[in-house]
This record gives sequence, C-alpha cells and structure tokens, in this order.
Amino acid sequence: MNDLRGITPMMTTTSLVAAAAMICGCTSGLSARPDHAEWLRTGLRSVAAQRDIHRTSIGQSREGRSIDVLRIGDASPEHGALLIIAGLDGQHRIGSETALAIASHLGERWEEIGAGHTVYVIPAANPDNAAWQLADDHPLMDFGGALVPVDEDRDRRLDEDGPQDLNGDGRITMMRIANPPIGSGLERTHLIDPDEPRLMREPKSSEGEHATHAYIVEGRDADGDGRIAEDGPGAVNLNRNFPYRWPEHQDDAGRHQLSEPETLAIAQWMLEHNEIVCVLVYGPDDTLMSIPVAGKTDDTRRVPLGILDEDKAAWEVVAARFKEHTGMTKGSGHDLPGSLLGWSYAHFGAFSFGTPVWIRPDLVEAKETDDEQADEAAEADESPASEEESSEEKEEERKKPSSDDGWWLRYSDDDRDGAGFVDWMPFEHPDLGPVEIGGFEPGFRMNPPAERAEALAEEQSAFVVELLDMLPRLEVDSPLVESLGGDIWRITLRLRNDGTLPMRPMMSARTRRLAPLIASLDVDADRIIAGNRRQSVGAIDGGGSREITWTLIGAPGSRLTIELQDAVMGDRSIALDLEVER
Repeated sequence: MNDLRGITPMMTTTSLVAAAAMICGCTSGLSARPDHAEWLRTGLRSVAAQRDIHRTSIGQSREGRSIDVLRIGDASPEHGALLIIAGLDGQHRIGSETALAIASHLGERWEEIGAGHTVYVIPAANPDNAAWQLADDHPLMDFGGALVPVDEDRDRRLDEDGPQDLNGDGRITMMRIANPPIGSGLERTHLIDPDEPRLMREPKSSEGEHATHAYIVEGRDADGDGRIAEDGPGAVNLNRNFPYRWPEHQDDAGRHQLSEPETLAIAQWMLEHNEIVCVLVYGPDDTLMSIPVAGKTDDTRRVPLGILDEDKAAWEVVAARFKEHTGMTKGSGHDLPGSLLGWSYAHFGAFSFGTPVWIRPDLVEAKETDDEQADEAAEADESPASEEESSEEKEEERKKPSSDDGWWLRYSDDDRDGAGFVDWMPFEHPDLGPVEIGGFEPGFRMNPPAERAEALAEEQSAFVVELLDMLPRLEVDSPLVESLGGDIWRITLRLRNDGTLPMRPMMSARTRRLAPLIASLDVDADRIIAGNRRQSVGAIDGGGSREITWTLIGAPGSRLTIELQDAVMGDRSIALDLEVER
C-alpha cells in the first residue's frame, strides 16, 4: 500500500493558478472580463503538454465548443480510476480553475503519486456558459445553465423579456418596490429586515409581520404583456438534466433527460469507462460536509433518495479526510434530483462526492499548529475571562446574523470592503415609478476573491492525492496448491482489497449494470470435485480479502490457468502448476 498522506502539493503551476485567479476574482460588472475561452484553451494546452497527461474531446456543446477530458496515467488502470468534473454550472468558475490546477499538479508528480490509478479531469463541462459569463457584450448576472432559448411566458417568442441593467452599472441585481402600482401584477412578498435594512426577507406571520415590498430581478416589461422580466435568457441547468429522479416539471430541467449535448456526451463517455470507481464533482452541491440521507428511497422503494445504509461508512471516511484537508465545517447542501452526483451513484454505480471548493470563511475552521494550540491553552489557564470580556462575548453573540444573507453581508463588509453588495439606490422605473435597485453582486457567493485561488487548489490537490490512496486496489496472492493424495488437489486463491474503500459501492450491486468479479478455472467441469468452475466473488471491503477454493482431479506437474474477469479492475490470468512447493 502506498502511503501518500505525507505528500503535500508543491504548486509549481503558479502561472496557471494565477491565470485562474484572475478570472475567479472578476466578480464586478465594472471590471474588464478576460476571454475565458482563450484562458481555457491556454490552460488545457499547458496541462496536456505534460508527459503523463493525454487530452481528448468527448463531444461538443450546443454552440460547438469542445468538451475536453484530460487523462493522467494509463488508459487501462490496475486499480480503478477517479473522475473529476467541474463547470456544469458555468458561473462556478472556481471549480474549473481548481480542476485544471489539480490536473497539472498530478501530472507533474504522477510517477510519485500515481499508484497504478488513472485520473480523468473534465474542467469545463458547460463551456458555452463559461464563455458567456466572461463576455463583455452583456451585463453580469446570476446565470449558470446551458444556453437554450425557452419560451418561458408561452407567448411564442423566445427570450424577449429578460432582466435588464436599467441603471447602467454593468450588473443585474434586484429591485425592491414599496407599494407596487395597481395593475402592475406585482405582489408584496418581502419586507425590509429590521435588523439589517440592506436585506430583504419574507415576513414572519407568526409574529404579526406583513409584506411591504415587491422584490424582483432588475428589469422592465419589454414585451408589453404586463409582466416584468419573465422571459429571460433560456437555460437548462445541466445538473438537473441527468436521468436520476429527473424533475420533469422543473422549468430548467430540460425537455427530457439528457436533452443537452453536454450531459449526453458526459453520460455516454462515462458508460464507456467502467474503470471509473469514484466521481468528484466541483459545483454548488455538497455531499462531503453534509452527507446525503442514508437508507431512504422513493415510492418505488428502488431508487435511493440519497445513499444506501451500507455505503454510509465509506462517505463518512472520505468526508472526514476532506474536512481535515480543507477545514470546511458546514456545506452548502445538496439537491440531487437530476444531478450528476445522483446519477453517477444510483445508476452508474460509483462513489460520488461533491464540493463547492469554496464556502463562506466563517464556516471554515482555521488550521492551527501544535505550538499555537499549546499557547492558547496556556493563555486560557493563566488569564481567566473577566466579566468585561464575558459581556463583550455575549454582545458579539447577540449581534450574530440570523440569516444566511446576513452572514454573507457581514463577510462582504468585514472581509471584502463591501465589494459583494450593491447598495440600494433610488431609480425612476419607466413602468413602476420609484423603485430601489441593489442587492448582492452576481456570483459573489459562488466564487472566492482572486487571492484565495492558489490556496484552495493546494487544499483540493492534497485531498485528491489522499483520495487516490483510498480507492480500491485489487491484489492477488500467489495461489496455494495443496496435494490431497493421488491426483486430488485443492487450489486456494486469495484476493485482497488494499484500498480503504470497498471495491464497489453496494449501490453498484443493486443497479446490476456491471457483472461482478468472476474467477474461473480452465479445466473441464467433470474434473472439479468441489467448487464451481466459475465463481462470483462480489465486492471486497476496504482492507478485506476473499478466498476462492477448488478441489479437482489433475495429473501432477500439469499447468492450469485461473482467469479473473472484472469490468472495473480489468482481466488477469494467473498460471499455476499442480505440484507442492518444497
């Protein structure tokens, strides 16, 4: 077993990470937006030029952009493969940038950390939206799906009444309208948060609160139908387009399962690569800090709503190591219907983990050295808290935000010098009269500041290196040949899984997509006294083993062959002689 836990990434790919950081940090509509397509091409060329990396295309996007995959390692791995996918949401730029940085790091040190595995990396699964996000010909807005014109208001026109940058600040945020005009079709749904006037929230009816404002995206009634910004740029959320509990009535789920060329290309390519035993998705959904519910199924009792009870232990082991490397303590949650994460587990049968790469800093535990921990303990012993300090702590606790928006606003104020929030400003709306425009900066809560990109890539690289060491590794001991007298022999074959994770999730056995591991002996069935000629082995737990025995008739000195056939780990042949070792 290779011990990779002491290895930490040496980020010699500084230029690549710096380029990624430039794009990642561009969260203001007032900033020049670099050419993402050129950055991606340059990054892919740079990474693919490394010795152990091979680049291929698995298909094209709707607009004809290539969907590329990088392969690090052999095409036929001995121990299974890891797939990293990023960029299903084109707005989640940190995922794509981190995936490229990891590919480069692995390629530089593959001889040291490869361990017989293969890693596939798809850094930009939604290249059309990624390019759209960073184009200068439109305002910045929250929009991450595949670009598909949709008649959302059913008026036989496509995308004719979308959000607009009314105040010309280069971004599309929100409008709050006090006392919306009669006939506008707008309803009061929110009120100004009494604790933080910059925030809007729904009223608490149990406390006698009432809505005072309409709260809608910035825009106007461009098509004269009495509704505002109801038919914007059409989009399909690629992470709702996979055939796992597909949400057919959700507007952005697509016309049918795998309706988009991007999702279809990914699914078809994965089904051609049975060696993939683990999938790691960089995107908004998280299944490492908040593990999916275990043991619950849909009404058919066949499709899991999360994961099986038998697979929960594997998730917990991986999640613990992830938290150790990243310090993340609370995830953004997960919404699995139609997701790649759900499909790759429940249908494809692989271990499937997701992370947003970056979360709000107050949800990350600071990593302390042993010396720092000792100093803090000594200070606590020597300096008991005074009443004044205790009072200040209580006041600070009282001032803590009561909502997720409140925490993000505090982060914007304290850590980003207010860059994440656009202050509300009055505006004379052509249809509604006096309104206010403002709110959170588009993409602010999804992508970190530029200076964090390199550190995040280092954390994720360290986790991926350890995850590789945790993947299942099938090892085969030399067969034990025993003479039972005369021409009677007993053969024992011992198979070991030297990885931490089981050979396959229990869900893989439930799906029956792949045949189990088969061990067969190349002798006539009538010569076998005990044990089937072909025996199904099934999955082997991490660190576990399985023995297969045959008792047969054979002439001393004759040679036999044991064939191992496995759709994931590949086929192997083991020759043996019917003779007792001395």
